[in-house]
Amino acid sequence: MLTASRIAVIGAGRMGELYARLVAQHPLAELAGLVCHTETSAERLRGLFPVPVVSGGDLAALSAAVTELDAVIVATPEWAHLEPVRWAVERGLPVLLEKPMAGSLTEALKIAGLVEAASGLLTLCHIVRFDPRYAALRQIIAMGNIGAVRQMYARRNADQVAAARILGKCDPAFWLTPHDIDIMRWITGAEVVSVTAQTIAGGSAASDGLFTDLRFSNGAIGRIENSWATPPAHHSRNCLFDVQGEAGSVEVDAWSQGVVLRGSDDRATSPNTTEVCEVNGRLVGACANMIDDFVQVTATGRNPAVSMQDGLATMRVADAISRALASGGSILLEA
Repeated sequence: MLTASRIAVIGAGRMGELYARLVAQHPLAELAGLVCHTETSAERLRGLFPVPVVSGGDLAALSAAVTELDAVIVATPEWAHLEPVRWAVERGLPVLLEKPMAGSLTEALKIAGLVEAASGLLTLCHIVRFDPRYAALRQIIAMGNIGAVRQMYARRNADQVAAARILGKCDPAFWLTPHDIDIMRWITGAEVVSVTAQTIAGGSAASDGLFTDLRFSNGAIGRIENSWATPPAHHSRNCLFDVQGEAGSVEVDAWSQGVVLRGSDDRATSPNTTEVCEVNGRLVGACANMIDDFVQVTATGRNPAVSMQDGLATMRVADAISRALASGGSILLEA
């Protein structure tokens, strides 16, 4: 009989708190502790979770408060991943790390070096792989229903408010693109061999978006559109993924949640029904699927759905996008 994996969450912001809830509800997991940034947040979280909660990112305090752990989820901002991962792997703990792997390729390679030196295990929160719509997309392609993949197009747009959290702290190439870089690699089984990219300058930020073209080792090409130029609003086509094959095509309407609310001012909003949604008191969706995968990994020792090498491959492409923007030319990568 499997025993519950005792899991701590380091970085209990919006996503970290969600992961804590998902761990707490899992039948094969036990939430063991939380680390957050401020004491105000810690006080609020202590009212939600009956576990030790430490503030100030104090990992020594976590060590003192939680003496038995089986795994760690690191959900700090991407520019603050290295030290929590170091703390975990030094204790032999498997790590689920929020995407992107780091704020730069250099730091991602340092993280990988720590994990490899400790013979540890690290998997990534590449959440889109756990969305049933994208899983269906991959299955359709794997079954040969559209023939060989020739072209892929992804749109994943944000807004000015979301961008304000990132710009100036993290290279924009490492923000939104990793989702679709990973999916393109996943559905083709191929690696990126060349990158070109353009940015939209101006507006209220140093840049308002990215347009990236990727060529893959199997001859397929991919284009990724990211924009954060507009104020928050409901845009029905803000997120999609389209694949053209030699014998057909397939599209994921990723923005659609299946439910649209229109108020008296005719503004439309949609609840999130795909990443996380509450059904009969339990959270379901792609986030729950991802946490379940990590719990199963810690409980059984099987390989995770997303490997550290997947994370590194995505980071190498994001780094190439950044270099392409700086140089104005194409960047070649080894397949």
